[in-house]
Amino acid sequence: MVLLRKDGHMVKDWFQTTKNNDWYYALQNETINNGKTFYEGEICTGWLKLNGKWHFFEDINENTLGVMYSDGIFKIKDKYHKFDKEGVWLEDRDANEAINIDNEMINIYNTSNHMGKRDITLNDMVSDDLCDFISYFEGCRLKAYYCSSGVLTIGIGCTRKEVTSLGTITKERAYVELKKDVSKFACSIDDLCNKSNVDLKSYERDALISFAFNCGISALEKSTLWYNITKGIRDKNIIYENFLRFVKSSSGEVLQGLVRRRRAEAELFLLCRYLNI
Repeated sequence: MVLLRKDGHMVKDWFQTTKNNDWYYALQNETINNGKTFYEGEICTGWLKLNGKWHFFEDINENTLGVMYSDGIFKIKDKYHKFDKEGVWLEDRDANEAINIDNEMINIYNTSNHMGKRDITLNDMVSDDLCDFISYFEGCRLKAYYCSSGVLTIGIGCTRKEVTSLGTITKERAYVELKKDVSKFACSIDDLCNKSNVDLKSYERDALISFAFNCGISALEKSTLWYNITKGIRDKNIIYENFLRFVKSSSGEVLQGLVRRRRAEAELFLLCRYLNI
């Protein structure tokens, strides 16, 4: 593809659109054939290093193809990356750092789900209903303790070292940390849906986030439950049975607490019942 300016000359290097002021970079290839010089141009996509600095240009979404990422934290494949206002890559960021707990607006560009660029907050990713649902089953302990699996835990199922090392926390802090943890599973569920081309209703998504929070995203992805969901199966008996396969401890004992949780998750998935627990 060759881009031409109004004067007929080929566009090369940096250029900006008048529609939305986004920046692009045009590459130019020169070839010589039979003594004649020919030029080919194309919009840069993906990573590009210029003058020792890295930039990234949208490479998936056709509506914004070639747009330079700038002034925010963006998700590219499986990592978060920070870019300054000039579009210069600064650093990789941990997923937790990519979410502002004070609910300030941040930019996340999720190339894995082709959503396009948008401003989101933590509350956009996880609802209070979902956090209350998970809290009911996880419980809240304000002093660090070792769970039945021997993992140091605090608050509402939080196992992150920077939090457990505090020893004690408040209820308010426990809830904030829960939202951080749940948001990671929300991203994983969204990635899984995009990978399998599955559209979920918000309450179906919440039920699976709760399941993954408790059992792990890998367990969900490998389960018959997920297979049936990808096939569009919503039969009550089948879904209930699929959820109830995950009710045993590591030693094989059926735990009634897990039975209640799986039933509640199944009802949430099928009937949008958050409080019938």
